[in-house]
Amino acid sequence: MILKEVNNFARSSKESIRNYEYQKIKKINPQIIFAALLTQSVSFLFFLFVGRYEKTEQILTNFIGIIALSTTVTLCILSLLGAIFIRKYIVQLYVGNQRARTFLFPIKRSQLFLKKNVAFSTIFVRGVGISLLLSYFIEVPLYILIGEGVKLNLWLLIQSFVIKLTCLLLLLGIVTVSEIVAIRLQSEISTIITAVIGITLVANLSVLGSFNLTMITFLACLITVVMVIAALLKTGYWIDKSEVK
Repeated sequence: MILKEVNNFARSSKESIRNYEYQKIKKINPQIIFAALLTQSVSFLFFLFVGRYEKTEQILTNFIGIIALSTTVTLCILSLLGAIFIRKYIVQLYVGNQRARTFLFPIKRSQLFLKKNVAFSTIFVRGVGISLLLSYFIEVPLYILIGEGVKLNLWLLIQSFVIKLTCLLLLLGIVTVSEIVAIRLQSEISTIITAVIGITLVANLSVLGSFNLTMITFLACLITVVMVIAALLKTGYWIDKSEVK
């Protein structure tokens, strides 16, 4: 009976911590949705109108090409925004003197670290996902009305949706890697620097890969995110073992 009560208390405590982290971070949701929707819509319109005058550029006269370009712009902007937010809500708690205070919480360090990451990732991915989905229902009719390229069919619509999912995966990967590097190096500024490097490395690959090899690019990004999650779990283990000097 006592053991059951202890287990119930432990479970309720974990749920309270999870809810606390979620409530603390969810206020960034409107900012993420607004930034992602604005960036995606403006960049799509820009490339759509440019495509009307640049007839020789296949990527600009093709719906998939325009989607690949606009989502890559969104990827760049949101990666920086995500790095700024994750530095504020997670990284700074595990860097320098702030670590000592964070380690005082009555919960295993790695568990708290992972709960913070789950809360942040849920809110961030959901916000960007909602924006990309809303923009999708704007982009399709706009292309039908204004675009002068290939007519849309079911396969092109599926491809464009997969490209948006690829953008989500890349975003999650870049932001999480920037967090891991910053915590490992014990440097908050490394969060932004790593995000910029990540954007530089994947931006062109994202456009060309999504345009030419949509499904392969998506699967490669999915595998990469699994590896990044494994690295995050290992970082949690490293935090458990680390000592405050």
